Amino acid sequence: MYTVTSTNAQLISREMAVQLVESGLNRIIVSVEGTDQQTYAKYRRGGELEKVLSGIRYLVDSKRQLKKNHPYIVLQFLVFRFNQHQIDEVKDLGRNLGVDRIECKSAQLYPEEGSVDLLPDLMKYRRYNINRNGELEIRRRMLNRCRRLWETLVVTSDERVVPCCFDKEGEYAMEGKNRKEIWKSREFTKFRAMILHNRRSVDICTNCTGGLGRVIRSS
Repeated sequence: MYTVTSTNAQLISREMAVQLVESGLNRIIVSVEGTDQQTYAKYRRGGELEKVLSGIRYLVDSKRQLKKNHPYIVLQFLVFRFNQHQIDEVKDLGRNLGVDRIECKSAQLYPEEGSVDLLPDLMKYRRYNINRNGELEIRRRMLNRCRRLWETLVVTSDERVVPCCFDKEGEYAMEGKNRKEIWKSREFTKFRAMILHNRRSVDICTNCTGGLGRVIRSS
């Protein structure tokens, strides 16, 4: 089983980094939405950029000291209009920190007031178009399929099992004694069938592009 977790890295101490490396975790995604505190805090409100950078350094150092190849460390940068000018800077930052990969991705937005102002000017980092009413509209056509539901299982921080990371509120949390049972359960099978027949009927899917993000590897 390939295990992945994502984090804002606000709590990664040197001791925790060692535990993460020794745990056998395959991949860890660390979100960094700015190369300076002012830009970073526009999205990660209340967060401290220096804590993120320290957490990444602890992970890189722990892998080196313990002579481990994992976890594979991904620095993720969600591109908004307010931070798009820092794309080159974040690539340099990732290389200097020694991460394994840098991913610059389009951001998921909701149709709320001010959302349009967050869209980057760079079209390759946009998930949305703006329709005639000035509203956000997904660029990619939605198909009745989703590979994730047959490949991954998502566990929330409070240990609920949900079908997808887009289920942020646990609306479709699955019942079961263990994860293997949930994976093969009638409930999960029914959810998969809904996606195959009418994906638009599932609200968490209506704002999903299936991976439009632009990916940049660290050299």
